[in-house]
Amino acid sequence: MANFIARFAKLGHEGQLKINERILMHCVLEYFEDIEKVKSAHDLEHTNSPKVVAYTAYWILRRHPIQIVVEDDSSETLVFANEKFVLTMLMSNLTLGSESKPLVGDQLDIYKAFANSLYYYLKFRKLDAQTLEMMILAFRAGGLFPECNACQ
Repeated sequence: MANFIARFAKLGHEGQLKINERILMHCVLEYFEDIEKVKSAHDLEHTNSPKVVAYTAYWILRRHPIQIVVEDDSSETLVFANEKFVLTMLMSNLTLGSESKPLVGDQLDIYKAFANSLYYYLKFRKLDAQTLEMMILAFRAGGLFPECNACQ
């Protein structure tokens, strides 16, 4: 989160965002509470990475630990800082290991459309951790069928 905020600072938003550590603490506690419930209900020793990412994203979106600290900001750039952070987190997780693969033409268009749709979803749709987890799993499964005719 600190690195994310530092990138905003480099874009001319120095000192306009901060991490509210108390809210972040609640995100972490509620994440672990949910994960413990899932592990107990399904007799799991460990959770899979899609579940970890999904529940982390959910609680960040639910609690909004990234806070705007300026009152006179007339720009809309910072309003959805938590959603932008979660989008960055999700897209980094989804593309892990493929960072050096160049996307061009239709592939780049599909990627951008997905990222834009996901960002819209994070901002305006009702979401829960299970839906985010399913989205992550579906994205990964889609990688198994890159030339799927039914997907076009």
